Amino acid sequence: MQPGAEAESRLAGTWDLVVTTDTSVGMGVLSLNENAGTITLDETTGTAAVDGNGNGTGSWQDGIGSAGCSIEHTGAAVDTGEIPLDLGGDWTFASTEDLDARCTSLLQPSRFTNTCTRSWQILGASAEMTATRVTAEESIFGDLGGSWTFVAGSSECTVTLAGATFSASCDGGADTVSATVADGLASGTSTFGFEFTAQRR
Repeated sequence: MQPGAEAESRLAGTWDLVVTTDTSVGMGVLSLNENAGTITLDETTGTAAVDGNGNGTGSWQDGIGSAGCSIEHTGAAVDTGEIPLDLGGDWTFASTEDLDARCTSLLQPSRFTNTCTRSWQILGASAEMTATRVTAEESIFGDLGGSWTFVAGSSECTVTLAGATFSASCDGGADTVSATVADGLASGTSTFGFEFTAQRR
């Protein structure tokens, strides 16, 4: 959603999460508004918040340890539809523990890039990422709607945002994720051994 938009986002608010794997069921809470996002799932908590000047902080804590970062954001005109956060533009994430560790990201309506000063991984994939929109489609995700080619290290995915559905197919269909949002409810499945449901309060 663009900054200053008056309509209430269907994704904004507080969501109760249930994440199911082959061996466990996890309970959590996701909160989203224009300036911040927080997710708590069992022993894991992640937060990010940015003020009106584009300055903010992020944190991550789980059963193993914790980490923090400073955030700088210079906005750009990207309509993210029902996503309440202002995601467009340039971002810098700098570790508060290692002053030489940082990532820089750019999101435009048809392009995304992320580069880091360390060989980090996110969900098993390289944090060095590029994404290019191949085709545009109508979507609740605004300018981001369409089919994207997403590359992270040696992994390549086709990501589609169409209607109220997000789907991703990676490495020739070996790994897939899909999620759909409708009327205060969301659900998703994956080949990574988990599925989730969420209900907005």
